[in-house]
Amino acid sequence: MALTWTKTVSGRFDGFSPVGYWLGVLDFDSSYPTGGEPFTEADIGFSTLYHLSLTVDQGDSAAEFWSIAWDKSEKKLQAYGGSGGTTTALDEVANTDNLSTFSVDVFAIGLN
Repeated sequence: MALTWTKTVSGRFDGFSPVGYWLGVLDFDSSYPTGGEPFTEADIGFSTLYHLSLTVDQGDSAAEFWSIAWDKSEKKLQAYGGSGGTTTALDEVANTDNLSTFSVDVFAIGLN
């Protein structure tokens, strides 16, 4: 399975610059692979990515916490989660876990 990227808006900062932005939503699928989901700049239309901000929509659940990290060198997005009330580091989500129930807001700046 794969990541689903839904663009809200994208464009350039001015009419002449090759630097642009991409805003949208990322949805994971129902079977997370160990080590993360493959991701490249081209997935959202860039040749070079300068900035990637990923904000997880926690929904109504205060019992769980989620974070998505971009491993630039491995070209993967990794999901981490844990239970509420914990003061320890979040663990990477287990292989084949279903992450299709939450969304990630995305803001990216890159070279078109």
